[in-house]
Amino acid sequence: MEVMQLLRVGERSQAGDARRAALQLARQVGLGESDTGRVGLVVTEAATNLVKYARDGEIVMSAERNGDGASLRVLAMDQGPGIGSLETSFRDGVSSTGTLGGGLGAIRRSASEFDIYTGSAGTVIYALVSSEPARPKAVLAGAVCAPRPGETACGDAFAIENGASVTTVLVVDGLGHGPGAEEAAQTAVACFRAHPGDSPTEGMTRLHGVLRATRGAAAAIARIDRGRRVVRFAGIGNISGVVLGETSRHMISDHGIVGHSARQPHELEYPLPPHASVVLHTDGIGSRWKLESYPGILRKHPMVSAGLLFRDHRRGNDDATIVFLREAA
Repeated sequence: MEVMQLLRVGERSQAGDARRAALQLARQVGLGESDTGRVGLVVTEAATNLVKYARDGEIVMSAERNGDGASLRVLAMDQGPGIGSLETSFRDGVSSTGTLGGGLGAIRRSASEFDIYTGSAGTVIYALVSSEPARPKAVLAGAVCAPRPGETACGDAFAIENGASVTTVLVVDGLGHGPGAEEAAQTAVACFRAHPGDSPTEGMTRLHGVLRATRGAAAAIARIDRGRRVVRFAGIGNISGVVLGETSRHMISDHGIVGHSARQPHELEYPLPPHASVVLHTDGIGSRWKLESYPGILRKHPMVSAGLLFRDHRRGNDDATIVFLREAA
């Protein structure tokens, strides 16, 4: 199970809070002493740079344990002013106003995976610290999931299941927000994980049954079938989905509330272009984002892509979740 935290970082005390939270999270999922030290360095450098040079800085940390391994992802986001020269900024000891400077090189050396996107609107930095060597993946995934500002319970949730030739993702938004919405969302995730072989239609039908005991939810399931080169999709309620290739194809959900007033779900198929991306998000993320605003976004790690859209299109009055998946080049 993935644990995710979002922290605002605008002053030195908050940078210290972020480091302590990261170390606690690393130990919680079982990272060893050496890897936990790398986590501390990555978060300290990222948070310090946010305090020194950025506006409206935030750090998202997500950690999970898989079998004998564990990992922690760090996503640092800000609203500008951006980095003037990335090449210069990776040199140790470089630190001037308007550039992140010395911390970037340390972050990149300490991370198992690293990527960055910067522009006048701000910077997003992604770093992964893992106890296991990186393994080739057919589909790369990135996600940000956060509660409504001021709350700790999150009524949104997501889950991803990887098979030999298919990757299936669930995004769910419990009705309303707070503990009741969180209960509905986590019930949906548990059901999804218990039946990984379900088709999107079968999965949505099963969710409708188990969520009757809750306040209900909006939910969608997308299955990326690389063998057949299609995305199979079934959704009920206000979950946005889009397949991104040379052109964008929006995926259509039915009206209703899963667990209460919903018609029998039906499944639609959409073409899967080569090296396509698939994005699903709840209505806590505005749907009017345009790829043209982010040159090169589809070449970035999906954690960076998800962070960019979350940063710029979060509504701020609800729980918010975005999942970004991309076929590996």
